[in-house]
Amino acid sequence: TFFLTYFADRFSLLRSWRLTPRVSDKISAFSRKYFFTSALIGMAIVSSYYWAGYPYDNLCEEDFPAQHYYLGTHEITLG
Repeated sequence: TFFLTYFADRFSLLRSWRLTPRVSDKISAFSRKYFFTSALIGMAIVSSYYWAGYPYDNLCEEDFPAQHYYLGTHEITLG
C-alpha cells in the first residue's frame, strides 16, 4: 500500500494538480471587513437568545419558603 500511495501522490503532484491562481489581499480584507463582522453580530444575537432563555435561572419556586435548616451560617470542615 505504501508504493501505491507513493505513485498515486506522485502522479497527482506532477500531472493533475495545478498551481493555484494568483489572488491579492482583497479577499482577506473583504473577509475581515464583512464576513467576520457579520459572524460576530450573528453570534451576539444568537447568544443573547440563549442567555435570555436559560432554563435554570429560576430553579426554586418563589412562593415556597425555604426550610429552617437551610437558613443560617454553615461551616465546611475537611478531613
